[in-house]
Amino acid sequence: MRPGRTSRSSARRSGSTGGGPNSGPAPEAAAHTEEVLLELGHDWTEIGPLKGVGAIA
Repeated sequence: MRPGRTSRSSARRSGSTGGGPNSGPAPEAAAHTEEVLLELGHDWTEIGPLKGVGAIA
């Protein structure tokens, strides 16, 4: 290995998780479904019925 490089195994031993400053808990499942659908161009007249029948949370 070249000087100054760290092997994967030594990084694991050091306790490094690789998480950055925003590595908090993951969002709940379907937490951003509405936002994503809106960004993709869907509107509330389409999203509302999907929520009504349980197709999205």
